[in-house]
Amino acid sequence: MSKLVADPEEIKLAISKIQGLQVPSPPALLLNISNELTKPEPDKVKIIGLINEDIALSGKILQIVNSPAYGLRNKVKSVEHATNLLGLPRLKTQVVAGALRYALEKSLPGFEAISEYSHCVGIGAQLLSNDIEELSSEDAYIAGLFHEAGTMMMLQLYDDYREFYNQNRNQPYTFIKEEVSRYTVSHTVIGFMLAYRWKLSNSVCNAIYLSHTLLDNVDEEIKTLVATLNLGAAISNENVLGLSCNAGDECERFKQDAMNFLDLDEDKLMDVSDKFNELIA
Repeated sequence: MSKLVADPEEIKLAISKIQGLQVPSPPALLLNISNELTKPEPDKVKIIGLINEDIALSGKILQIVNSPAYGLRNKVKSVEHATNLLGLPRLKTQVVAGALRYALEKSLPGFEAISEYSHCVGIGAQLLSNDIEELSSEDAYIAGLFHEAGTMMMLQLYDDYREFYNQNRNQPYTFIKEEVSRYTVSHTVIGFMLAYRWKLSNSVCNAIYLSHTLLDNVDEEIKTLVATLNLGAAISNENVLGLSCNAGDECERFKQDAMNFLDLDEDKLMDVSDKFNELIA
């Protein structure tokens, strides 16, 4: 398991910044399921029963599982059916995804667009991970889904943050420098902290923290996930937001950095983008 890489002083500052905000918290259900899954022989019947106790969450999970991203031929009508199809580890990913989206919509009204964008980044990263043997597609999706959680906190903290965000989002590295200079804290640190609070893997927490970092400055152990997350964001920026990058632009450098590391050419990326557009249509 990779070690957590965030600076403890940055974490302390982030905690002090978000005190008093509506912070989406992991439901007890998720913690109970996580505890059950750590056992040598998890009780599938118990886990299904736990999920079914929360009607809203179980509905959100079925909505995600039945989305085009999973490409299932027949509609999944029950949590038990989903468990049999996906297996317990993948089901946990959907519990996390469903719980987060439900928590965000419940506690942070008005941020649905960013939540949907994050879901798209997750889909892009998941599609890329399908051709990467050493990378879990669940980790790729969850990293994408969570990577903008810190942004939602920053929007609560600062009235001018939306304007700053829209003006700088296509400059990954400069964004963080300007963000820290202006607000003393970055959305990536807050996102890291929230991911850790939700008991996500260390690799996912670290990838969120380093999502605006060129790969030369990333530990080998998590380079693949960071590259996949960054390229998933690039696919979403171009196809969902209409943000294009020109040669020499910072965003283009980040995109090429990830493509080179993942050994992807433009034709392969176009194939992934075509699948992406089919899924989100």
